Amino acid sequence: MRFNEFATLHTAKGPHALRVKTARGFWSRFRGLMLAGPLSSSPSAQALLLLRCPSVHGFFMRYTLDVVYLNQQPSASLPQPGMVRFRVTHLACLKPWRVSIGRRWLPEGQGGGRALRSEHALELPAGAIASLGVAPGDWLEMPT
Repeated sequence: MRFNEFATLHTAKGPHALRVKTARGFWSRFRGLMLAGPLSSSPSAQALLLLRCPSVHGFFMRYTLDVVYLNQQPSASLPQPGMVRFRVTHLACLKPWRVSIGRRWLPEGQGGGRALRSEHALELPAGAIASLGVAPGDWLEMPT
């Protein structure tokens, strides 16, 4: 699998470069990282961006992944043309043979009883969320 696209993940710890493979079609999203080797975290982390895929599975996986759920920002709010920005909605850890659904329930004070749904998923090596300091509200930026 070739990770030939580049993206920047902006967190409270600063910007982090990622090497990205984007899965756009049905079959590439369905296959994801099934039967593939683990993602590398050095020198820059590898990531699989699953567009229009709000939930992921770990079937036929031999290792744990970190999952960052994203929503796309409107293009009018972007500071640079030719870039796309995704806002982090929530985070998950995906173990082999498990399913992770891309929504979380909002607490009572923030419109409780309502689900916040994601649009896309970004799969990272296990431990990447903690080491990069990813939190809801951070963003991923990459060229279109």
